[in-house]
Amino acid sequence: MAIAEVTAQRNTVSGTLSNAYPNNVTIGSLLVVGIAGAGPLLTISATGSGAPTSWAQINLQLVNASDVHTYIAWGIATATGACTVAITGLTFVSMTVTEFTGASDVAGLPLPSWGRGINTGPAVTQPLVPDGALVLGIVTYAGTATIAQAGGWALSGEYETYASNYTHSLINQVASGAGTYTPTWTTSGTVTWASMAIVILEPSSGGGGGGSCTFLG
Repeated sequence: MAIAEVTAQRNTVSGTLSNAYPNNVTIGSLLVVGIAGAGPLLTISATGSGAPTSWAQINLQLVNASDVHTYIAWGIATATGACTVAITGLTFVSMTVTEFTGASDVAGLPLPSWGRGINTGPAVTQPLVPDGALVLGIVTYAGTATIAQAGGWALSGEYETYASNYTHSLINQVASGAGTYTPTWTTSGTVTWASMAIVILEPSSGGGGGGSCTFLG
């Protein structure tokens, strides 16, 4: 079964530490959360019958001296039912949730990619992507600017109002062939940005049901 985003499950919030999926999540689905906020320590949990029992996450500082971080977290829905994601440890938060089918028994590749810059073209290169894998990219930026993802990338959610809370854009693409993929954005003005990319694999043939999310290696 090919990986596919359930677009009706996209939801973006700001200024709050919880985010509910709009509809019931499906057992075995991959639940993805993209977050920007102040504070390097994030605890993520979820409530509802579909909530994952555990989450994996990675994060990156906007700049070395900054307390602003961007995060990707992911887990597996344990049942078909409601799910509300909650976080602690951050302030000035913006957050997107989304759901993908066809990605149960997933594992993140061992080397996520990171990038930083000060310009109008945030990007991060993720090499060695297998055919059919899911590539997730997220960026946070400081500055008043709108942002748009490059062609070929689907927008799961974004928040652009930097004056209120920290900004982010979470995008995805299912690889149409093995190779290098580069989540790329364009901003309407020069910004300081930090971006990350990770790869989620399809289940291996003959794999069982749901499982925890871990890094291979």
